[in-house]
Amino acid sequence: VSTERSKGASSAPAKRRQTESAAPKGRSKAPRKEVKAMSRGAESAASNSPSEEAETPQGMARGLARHRGGDLGAFSFFMKRAQMEGAEASPGGFPFGLGSSSSSSSQFSPLLRDLKSEDGQKQLVALTELAEQLSFSSEEALISFPMETFIPLLVNLLGNPGCGDETTGQVMLLACRCLYNVVDILPPTARIIVGHGGLSVLCANLLNIEYIDVAELTVSTIELISEDQPVQVLKAGGLQAILTFLDFFQISVQRQAANAAALMLQAVTPPDVFEQHVKPVLPTLAQLLQHSDPQVLHSICECWRRVIDGCIAAHERPKEEPSNLGSLVSRFAAEASLRLAAEKRAEEEDDDDDDDDDEPPIPPPAVTETPAVTTEKLSASLQDMCPSAVLSNLLLLLGNGISSSNSGGASVLSEVLYILSVLTNYSHEFAQEVLQQDICSLVRQMLLGMDVVGGVGSAQSSGGLIRVLGLVASVLPSVLLTESGCMCEERRMAVFRQHPDFLDALSDAMVPMLLDICQASMDPSVQSICISLLLTFVLCGQERPQLLRKNLDPVHLASFLASLLLTEPSTSVTLSCLLITERMLEHHYSDYLLNFVRQGVLHAVQNISERDEAKVESADVSAEKAEAATAEHEPTSASSSTGCLRKLRLEVAQRVHSKHFASASSSLELLVLQEMKDIAQEFSKDAKNALTRLRALLMAEEGVTAFEVTCSGVSEALSEFL
Repeated sequence: VSTERSKGASSAPAKRRQTESAAPKGRSKAPRKEVKAMSRGAESAASNSPSEEAETPQGMARGLARHRGGDLGAFSFFMKRAQMEGAEASPGGFPFGLGSSSSSSSQFSPLLRDLKSEDGQKQLVALTELAEQLSFSSEEALISFPMETFIPLLVNLLGNPGCGDETTGQVMLLACRCLYNVVDILPPTARIIVGHGGLSVLCANLLNIEYIDVAELTVSTIELISEDQPVQVLKAGGLQAILTFLDFFQISVQRQAANAAALMLQAVTPPDVFEQHVKPVLPTLAQLLQHSDPQVLHSICECWRRVIDGCIAAHERPKEEPSNLGSLVSRFAAEASLRLAAEKRAEEEDDDDDDDDDEPPIPPPAVTETPAVTTEKLSASLQDMCPSAVLSNLLLLLGNGISSSNSGGASVLSEVLYILSVLTNYSHEFAQEVLQQDICSLVRQMLLGMDVVGGVGSAQSSGGLIRVLGLVASVLPSVLLTESGCMCEERRMAVFRQHPDFLDALSDAMVPMLLDICQASMDPSVQSICISLLLTFVLCGQERPQLLRKNLDPVHLASFLASLLLTEPSTSVTLSCLLITERMLEHHYSDYLLNFVRQGVLHAVQNISERDEAKVESADVSAEKAEAATAEHEPTSASSSTGCLRKLRLEVAQRVHSKHFASASSSLELLVLQEMKDIAQEFSKDAKNALTRLRALLMAEEGVTAFEVTCSGVSEALSEFL
């Protein structure tokens, strides 16, 4: 082992070579030289690893078959010594928990005495027997095992194995093996190990690697303890210890170490623990984003996601405090809280029987003492937390994930998209950096690779679409509702004013695809995000009319808006379409008015204005009655929000109709529709002449729109004629 990788690796090269050379390929490298004097049963106890066949039912069956064949090894020796001490043999040959309590106590007392002995050989034999039996034990068999007595001894032997070079490696390996098996069989025993200082000993073995097989088994043990005691492992320095020499291990152990790091960060980290034990390791986590293994990468991305989610949850605005319209802090805070709650729910369900031993939860801060959190404060925290190499590595992963066909890359890509979305949403500097590194072309390649444009996307592709579109929404300015309409967030908008080429690249890559994606997808969430993004592009480009005109074909846009306004999938989607119509007519009146009228936008706006006006009046009367009847109760936020959106939708529809479409009711734009109505009526009188006139209209340069054919009654007249 090179000195660059391990501080303690250079201190005992002879010991390490001895343990490595004797181990079979693919298994833990046990110190075979000292084990030769033992029986074959003891040798198997010292060489098994957490992933070995002894942990599987098939491996246990083969092990029992070997014992029944005559070579009982340490198992038979243990039973003989138990009989010599006057203890009753347990029924069935298993020594743990199957006899009476006095019998069990007498069985453990010889082991306990030898483990406390200063004779290294007695300690080694006792550890061998204990490791052998624990490898074949179960949860029921360990009920009567005196954990509080044995675990402190095992921790002490692991940290102070003695001075003899010949037995030191074996004692450390067997003690660590026993601790691993105990935690694996009974996870709550992790708290006993923590209480007796076992974490500091385990972390020291990783920071000063003397035996590679002991270090590998230590990684597995810390991984198990992290599932039950993540914060305690962090406080003991487990995150730094398990990641410092990650590339020193074989790939399977690296995966365990990365997963252990992710488990440590699954709970909300207290601020003092984060500053002392997590923040110094973030540069290492940034470098590990360049790892070549997909499983390790996924775990490292989980680490970053949980760190960022914890930061957002810590900066979340109190629920009791009224938030101003347009606040950005809540965009991802709710999702971060849901992620953290979902990951903790599985642990809480398994702890019903151990309520007295549970570690007390960290109390949430009092609402009255928590100050209002601004976006600038959260942005500063994220920038201070993330090294400069994080964004570059994430974008590199994004590009590699697009070109890679590896199935494991999909989960990594999903995590990368989420992390980039959060960072760019809250930090203008991060958003500017990813735009400078050509995020637009990467996003376009991802959308084209999903093959959703022009086809029907599956549920899996819809989830990927939402993440990609969410990244685009995070880079763009947020749309803030006002009393009369909407506006873009000024701070992010300043970035695009300063760098107009950013908006050009985003608009060229996304605007033509948004309409196609919305029409092709059957997922309402995807459709809603597409409409919101289209509104954002329209608001951002209102100062540059030529940009929108270049990417939005008038006929295509008019047909798209008309179909949504006529069907009205939701209040928010309808409001967004009305706002898009208003802005396009304000800045491109001559280009879009004719197509908006002929495609049916005018007809839909008229219907919305008339119908919503009646609904709002009746809703106001009902709301007054309900408020008078329940004066003591506050109205729900959902109903209040829906009512505000409906009123705003009515105001925008009436404004669009009176300002832009009032003169169109008798203008030339409706001449084709009026002539189509005349043709429909003429079918009952002179069908031949009606067909001649209809053919002339269809062959004309302007043509006839689908809305005109349907609304004029020509389609019904043709059906009756045929």
